[in-house]
Amino acid sequence: LLALRDKLLALTVVLVEVDGEDDATIIFQTLNSRGKDLEQKDLVRAHLLSILKPPNEDLDQARDQWEGMIDSFDESAANISMNRFLLHSWLSRKDYVGEKALFKSVKRAVKANTARSYLDELLTDADLYRTAQEPSWRQWKKAQLQVRYSLEAMSLFRLQQPIPFVL
Repeated sequence: LLALRDKLLALTVVLVEVDGEDDATIIFQTLNSRGKDLEQKDLVRAHLLSILKPPNEDLDQARDQWEGMIDSFDESAANISMNRFLLHSWLSRKDYVGEKALFKSVKRAVKANTARSYLDELLTDADLYRTAQEPSWRQWKKAQLQVRYSLEAMSLFRLQQPIPFVL
């Protein structure tokens, strides 16, 4: 307990006050770049939510929609990676980029006038992605069963390369 107390007493708390959320986002990204690398999902989320500011503090639709995607993936039996999803969604609609360069491409392409449509694309792709990764999640009509069987075969053999094409 004494060692724990000494460590707590040795901590330094730094308070940084900024004028706006944009400044806070820049400081957040800068400070976090010094330690453990942020994942692509964290960077894309911060970028999108900084652009799509809620008009009302109590109603943050963009944040709720983002959290809904994460909740859906967390509930999945397929162990879906949000980072992989973001990459596959991007590759299905845009030019090829590697996983490390994804955020730079998103930041370059997604501005204030395109942020809402990009989030809407992600929401649409999230349902399709979960269906592709976990075909049993969706209700299939008889005419669609061949598609389900194909997706199940891809899942069985853990094929990831064709997923952007499937989207």
